[in-house]
Amino acid sequence: MAKSNLKSRRNEQSMETSAGFFVILFFFSQKMDNSKKYKMKTLQVIIEKGDNGLYGRIEGRKSYLPVTFGKSKKEVLQNLKELIKDYQKHEKTGDSFWLKLDTKALQFEMVYDLQAFFNEHDFLNASAIARHANMNESLVRQYASGKKFPSVEQAKKLEDVIRSLIKELHKVSLYAEV
Repeated sequence: MAKSNLKSRRNEQSMETSAGFFVILFFFSQKMDNSKKYKMKTLQVIIEKGDNGLYGRIEGRKSYLPVTFGKSKKEVLQNLKELIKDYQKHEKTGDSFWLKLDTKALQFEMVYDLQAFFNEHDFLNASAIARHANMNESLVRQYASGKKFPSVEQAKKLEDVIRSLIKELHKVSLYAEV
């Protein structure tokens, strides 16, 4: 398959995943203050692995779709804040949602594609997670490398296993003699 066809398929898969499993929700932790800026807002950012770094985007608003690229998650998040600041500076009559955001108080919740997730959390073993999910180890490694893309159901199954492992690890206490 040609490289452009792979990117096209990846974009289609990303859109399918975004429309299905990663339904974008916005969480508001506080209401507006007197300055008409939102005090604290958490926006979901979809993080995807690219050839030379990570892509990040915030969906859910028809009027503006901030999309950026960075070598790290930190750089992507900083770039997104800069895009929002630029929108606020130049789009005076734009979408009030974006215009009222306080970028200093803005927080992000990450939603990863599997390749970006395993890249960002490279200490996790894709084969071990596959075993916990009763899935084919080779297939999950292919998801982690970006050679194949999971269905919404498979991504949900892997997410459930990861969340279950996190809960299990939260219960762990380590012992050392003093």
